[in-house]
Amino acid sequence: MKTTIIAEIGINHNGSVDIAKRLIESAKKAGADVCKFQTHMPDYQMLRSTKSAEYVKEDIYSLLNSVKLSQKDHVDLKKFCDDMEIEFLSTPFSKEAANLLNDIGVQRFKIGSGELTKYDLLDYVFQLNKPVILSSGMSSFEIVQNSIQYLSKYSNEVSLLHCTSLYPPDANQVNLKMIPKYKKLFP
Repeated sequence: MKTTIIAEIGINHNGSVDIAKRLIESAKKAGADVCKFQTHMPDYQMLRSTKSAEYVKEDIYSLLNSVKLSQKDHVDLKKFCDDMEIEFLSTPFSKEAANLLNDIGVQRFKIGSGELTKYDLLDYVFQLNKPVILSSGMSSFEIVQNSIQYLSKYSNEVSLLHCTSLYPPDANQVNLKMIPKYKKLFP
């Protein structure tokens, strides 16, 4: 089994393709195999009145709207990754985002932990018939277990990503003991 190094770019490009390209170059130089983005289409994934976390000054809708990438941006960044010989990967937060990613030819999808209970989105992504990475991040063990059980009706290749959604986490918060537990329960 080969270890895959995923560079989490997320929304750290601040909506700038130039910054995103610099982050891709840095990830490639550091030896990453994959650059992982987030594909947000706020109008399809939330209400304008959705509240933000306390540490975020603006509302989450405005924040995500300010950092979202257009379809053209996605096409450009996917091509840039292809040219750099690094995989472009992104997390869709709506069916429309999944369509955009599928249309540009991503090899697989990554589902964020906050979406593990959004069965309509999971069904939609899995019906696109590509490999999927599921993140455990903010989810309880029970949610992860229920999601994997729910998705067992599909034949997609599924990878489970143990993630700690604390930035930065203390060493005692990463709970690496979950990895062998996941490996045993979800072979």
